[in-house]
Amino acid sequence: MKNLNICACVGVWKEGETLHYTFDNLLRYCNHIAVLADCPDEKTEKFVLSYKEKYPDIFEIGYSTVPPLRDKNHVRRRTKVYASQLNEEKLALIKKINEKEKVDILLSPDSDEVFTDNFPQLLKDFWESSYTSINARPINVYDKVDIIVDRGMASHYRVYKYVDSIHFTPWRYRGFYYPYRGSESMILGTGLFVHLNKLAENKDRKKIIGNRDLIDVCPDAKLWKLTKPAWELTHDEYLEIISSPPTWTLKEYCEKFPSRT
Repeated sequence: MKNLNICACVGVWKEGETLHYTFDNLLRYCNHIAVLADCPDEKTEKFVLSYKEKYPDIFEIGYSTVPPLRDKNHVRRRTKVYASQLNEEKLALIKKINEKEKVDILLSPDSDEVFTDNFPQLLKDFWESSYTSINARPINVYDKVDIIVDRGMASHYRVYKYVDSIHFTPWRYRGFYYPYRGSESMILGTGLFVHLNKLAENKDRKKIIGNRDLIDVCPDAKLWKLTKPAWELTHDEYLEIISSPPTWTLKEYCEKFPSRT
């Protein structure tokens, strides 16, 4: 969208080169991208800095002051305990950008999320509306970008019309910043963004976090094989696909492709 300053803030940890999905996607839409490195491993830090070197005027890099992890079993707990501080530090990077060039729209994806190809039109409709934020459900993939699954993350807030007073203390649910109100939110179904958490490439990171594999939780989950990457789906296409018989159940998929699981 011309003449709009679109910025993104994203936190990174131990994603490594899988960050190329998110970074390359954001580069399609953003004037500036603020990255908060939260105790990153060497591979992740090196990858982040390579983007900063390649796009010095776009990437703003900061390092979290949150205490490092002491017990590997407390990864998820640490994230929740310090959620407000981590989000405030991400927003501080955006506010630094805003001091130099007024921010119009803020995107706040997780490090394993990408916006769909339909995003530009959604963003245009949003900007021209009276809404101040967007809440949407993600399309969840499994193993590959052309396989979707009917289990995954619930709806989250990912897009805002930026205001100087934006903040995240005390902690608020689903990435919903203050002073925004739910009554002013554009509520979408799927079609805004894709959640890549369950990509095969992310399995090592999931082990660090301690997430149980979906096969252990829901072997009857439904999977559909697509003819294109999940981010090319529109909302209507997604609904049509998940209303059709699945290609496999998760149990069937794991039995058919044991090397992938």
